[in-house]
Amino acid sequence: MRHDEPIRRVGFAAGMGQVPGCEVMSVADLRERAPAEEFRRPQRLAFHFLVVVDEGAGRHLVDFEEVALPPGSVLWARAGQVHQWGDMTAYDGTVVIFEAAFLDAVPECGDVLDRPRSPVLVGEAAAPLARRVRDLVAVAEDPRPLAGATRAAVLRLLLAATLLDFSSRADEARRVRSPVFDELVDDVERHFRSERDVTAYAARLGYSTRTLARATRAATGQSPKELVDERVMLEARRLLAHGELGIGRIAEHLGFGEASNFTKFFRQRAGALPSEVRRSFRAG
Repeated sequence: MRHDEPIRRVGFAAGMGQVPGCEVMSVADLRERAPAEEFRRPQRLAFHFLVVVDEGAGRHLVDFEEVALPPGSVLWARAGQVHQWGDMTAYDGTVVIFEAAFLDAVPECGDVLDRPRSPVLVGEAAAPLARRVRDLVAVAEDPRPLAGATRAAVLRLLLAATLLDFSSRADEARRVRSPVFDELVDDVERHFRSERDVTAYAARLGYSTRTLARATRAATGQSPKELVDERVMLEARRLLAHGELGIGRIAEHLGFGEASNFTKFFRQRAGALPSEVRRSFRAG
């Protein structure tokens, strides 16, 4: 790992004969793409992926949250998140990897692609999604000589329907969302490295701070300030756990003028110094 590269990034590269921007394969096939240790390393992906577990069971780590993958479960990891595969030999199923640009022709997908969280669905909520992914597999593996553009168009529509359905089912398990909250989440994702003042977000979005507060409370139970700080802390933990940047460089990367300001901010919210948290990650 280069010293100035905070986290190892993995770009999209479709296999031979695959539709540009989207690839469908089995977990077993994915394992053959690289040595096992490559999958165990933390990765920040430049693409999205869906995993549907057909048999066996596994675990996956996404942004410090370990998620269980029982049979029939569906996981969506989004571009930009830091993730680690668990024991990939413990289960098999389907993996769909795709670039966000693959869905540019489906504007309805824009909002769901930008949401930074990655829920996992299990049980009855996951069953319809697993069926949709099986339809994707059928199109991807269809032996008939479909024109490349035709196959891509069908895959695009099936994938879009799958993601929109996934997002809808995941939202049902959360508090009430609103367009105001979604706009705030998107703006925080764009500006959290340089802006932590809620009034600046309100001014840029054209809402009052009270409107942002109501929307955020309804969606998450948090204040807008807590939402912004949580995003900064997530990125700080990513860099401490998986990167080689020093504390001063991390502070600079996150928009703190002085390393001491970052240390104070982090300690107030984590209850420990950044250096202590880094040591605990490395020891574990």
